[in-house]
Amino acid sequence: MALNLFTWIFIWFLVLGIFYIFFVKRGIDYINNFLVTSIYFLAASLGVIYVFKNYFFDFVRQINVVSLVVLGGFFVVNIIIHWLANRSKQMPRVVEKLTSDNHSLTFLKMDYRQIFSRSVEIFFQQVMVLLLVSWLVRQGLGDGRLIASFALIFAFVHVPILIFFGFAFGEYFIGASILAGLIFPALIYYFNAGVVYSYIVHWAFYLFTGVFFRFYFKGSKLGKKLANFSK
Repeated sequence: MALNLFTWIFIWFLVLGIFYIFFVKRGIDYINNFLVTSIYFLAASLGVIYVFKNYFFDFVRQINVVSLVVLGGFFVVNIIIHWLANRSKQMPRVVEKLTSDNHSLTFLKMDYRQIFSRSVEIFFQQVMVLLLVSWLVRQGLGDGRLIASFALIFAFVHVPILIFFGFAFGEYFIGASILAGLIFPALIYYFNAGVVYSYIVHWAFYLFTGVFFRFYFKGSKLGKKLANFSK
């Protein structure tokens, strides 16, 4: 099936919109009913791959053993960091406040269950990232134009985060999406097995944001400001 930009944007908003508007509002997130969340994003991912399979071949076939070993090592580190975070039974006050009324920020709790559900959700996002990069390449864009176009589109589709994550935290995510919009296409376009490294970088963002809030952010003035914005 042929792809165009409007179709890509529609799929992105449709899948994530259904999740945040219908699932999260009913208490289904990355921790509560995490298997439902995982199945939903896996089904969405497989559906996109099946419909637009011709857009994935050139990049997916670059995946090699080294990249898979690196991916496995990342997940080992990921699990260890979650284990270390959960050794402390006391949840930082800023994390409790940010997540109490906003299920979209549950990754800050660093709950073990989110390792599984978040991995599948990030997989969906990376499927969409790869699809967009492949489409832009087919439009004749390369190098700087490819990265700039991707960054603009990726930042645009993250604007609704202001609604679901709160204004202050939404700004943080939009800023991160602009940076990711520069990194993801560069990894995928210039490096062998770049799709794997793009996935790792994406997951690492959530992991280290959680670590930052868990260990270094509690009690800070900015943390209290974010907690107030998230009400």
